[in-house]
Amino acid sequence: RQDITSWSEGFRVVSGRALQQFSINLRDRLIDGNSLLVAQEAKFPIIYLLGERTRLLNTKKHLLRQSLLAVETVPRSGHFPMIDNPTDLARFLTV
Repeated sequence: RQDITSWSEGFRVVSGRALQQFSINLRDRLIDGNSLLVAQEAKFPIIYLLGERTRLLNTKKHLLRQSLLAVETVPRSGHFPMIDNPTDLARFLTV
């Protein structure tokens, strides 16, 4: 829990432009599908976490429709739950 809170603090000092590029890169990786195919082949469980107020709701719908990965929603957060709600994210991960 403390590690996630500490890690999330790093995002607070990054420029908004850098976070935007981070989001664009993620979107592009999701669109090409390669990372999802690799994740499906993993020999360990993978859960895709989304903030409940993310603008990537289409991604959630796509993942659920394709049954590619388990998808969970972190409450009271946007696209970066580690920034918006690190406490609940940590609680979710440690249950």
